[in-house]
Amino acid sequence: SVELSDSEQFPLFMRLPPSDEFQGKAMAELVQHLGWREVVTISSSGGYGLAGIEEFQKAAEPGTEIVLRETFTGTDSGAGLSELSAAFDALVRRVKASGVRGGVLWVMMLQQQLLSNNRRPAGGRDRR
Repeated sequence: SVELSDSEQFPLFMRLPPSDEFQGKAMAELVQHLGWREVVTISSSGGYGLAGIEEFQKAAEPGTEIVLRETFTGTDSGAGLSELSAAFDALVRRVKASGVRGGVLWVMMLQQQLLSNNRRPAGGRDRR
């Protein structure tokens, strides 16, 4: 979070990954560089995901439209892997139905792995 970057309040805190603000700006610059005018955002429901997407939204160019905003809560609920996989299948269907080619993810590793697995057919090749 941005608050942790305050060295007066947290003099002994050392940050390894960059702040959400820095990452949000970097994602917005990447979206602009790729020429994406429409994107989908997917975030985890905790402070990590929501803060990251908020920073991306602040930094995004005025011409960038967020067509679909998804917040995934499944991994916070203690659901089993099959339930999580089914929830991600539904999420992937909604993203595909939006017709958008670009997306910004701010999710935890398990969520990213499930999303990645659900966008590949049985043969392992991307559906593009």
